[in-house]
Amino acid sequence: MQGARTATLLVLASCGGPAGLPDTPYNRGVAAYDAGRFPEAGREFRRAAEIAPSDPRPLFNAGLSYDRLGEARMAEKFYREALRVSPDHAEAHVNLAALLADRSLDDEAATHYAAARESDPASAFPLVAEGAFHERRGRLADAERLYREAAAKEPAHAPAWYRFGTLLARAGRADEARKALDEALAKAPEDLAALRARAALAEADPQTAIPLWKRILLLDESDAAAWHALGRASLAVGDPERAAQALWQARDRCGADRERAAGVAEDLRKAYEALGSALPK
Repeated sequence: MQGARTATLLVLASCGGPAGLPDTPYNRGVAAYDAGRFPEAGREFRRAAEIAPSDPRPLFNAGLSYDRLGEARMAEKFYREALRVSPDHAEAHVNLAALLADRSLDDEAATHYAAARESDPASAFPLVAEGAFHERRGRLADAERLYREAAAKEPAHAPAWYRFGTLLARAGRADEARKALDEALAKAPEDLAALRARAALAEADPQTAIPLWKRILLLDESDAAAWHALGRASLAVGDPERAAQALWQARDRCGADRERAAGVAEDLRKAYEALGSALPK
């Protein structure tokens, strides 16, 4: 699992990339990045940096582009260049720290996490990123402290509540985890990761789980695991007809996942048995 980092471009109101803005390397870079053309975005942001060498935005955005391509060394180079131009650039500190942590350079990573917190003391983001770093290393008490601090500092920051909730779930503190994930979903109702984590915690309570799985499927109908979970929950509440409908959807989406396909087939058998019908071939 990679360290928490931002993948959001630094774009001011005058440089968002929509049609009608000047045809500049920076704007072309924004458009390419937003379209997922990361090699092109990197090239355009590098050109923009040559035009405006004292502006950290194109340097940081070039780093983001290479980060998305998995070219860690190039990403690191441009994050460092952004910090040379703007030493208080919190996002560059965080993203550089995540790259360093990926290479197990933890001491230097910790220095950049601390610098990010100092650079943006009102923001939850650096705290959440550093918490994720500690969580990766198994320092769960440190991670929990930072997630709590992030949520207290910026209560509307959904990722703080999500990370806090999943940490609590990992520690077996289900009631606290549910509350934290409910806070995350109150701030970001369509956050699929938070919805999946919250639904997983409701496995023993199918009446609660069913609407959560339905919300997930409204956002991502290709999710075989969600269809399977909805089918199982429907079976648990004595609704084999709806269970069978969900399980057929799951079967159609299992792809090469043989273990999932076997589980879906067994649950389909149970659904048709409950219906008193033969399972169609």
